[in-house]
Amino acid sequence: MREIGTQEGVLVGLFDIAKGAGAILIAQALNVSELWIFGTGFVALVGHNFPVFAGFRGGRGSATIIGIFLVLAPMATLVTLAVVAIPFFASRKFGGAVIIGFALLPLFAWLLEDSLSLVRYALAIDVFMLIRNLPDIRRVLAKGIIRDMIYDRQRKKTK
Repeated sequence: MREIGTQEGVLVGLFDIAKGAGAILIAQALNVSELWIFGTGFVALVGHNFPVFAGFRGGRGSATIIGIFLVLAPMATLVTLAVVAIPFFASRKFGGAVIIGFALLPLFAWLLEDSLSLVRYALAIDVFMLIRNLPDIRRVLAKGIIRDMIYDRQRKKTK
């Protein structure tokens, strides 16, 4: 959103969410097996991260994952988004909030959706995103953003 503006960023984010949700909804409408449905979501995520027409340089995929899991595990996704909103709005650190969300999604899928295959899928998506975004994650951790999400507000008050 910093690059293109808030309204345009929200519109692109909604489109990316729809991309992930649409892929899953189409697969479900075709009445294919769960494995094919999961594969369809993963292919949508890979296509978002490595688009052919943009020289294989795409986005990070967070919004696409939200779309995928809004269809597959709506309660777990909504609870995860609610929990992630707390550190995001408290600190305005998107990278740290996303890391927390990816860690919590498999847990909430297990607790709220009661599907072991969904938990495994969420963990597989997490591993893919960890590998895909490792340089960004290292940068976030090196900056101390997770620590700053907790302590930065206190330092601002004491200055």
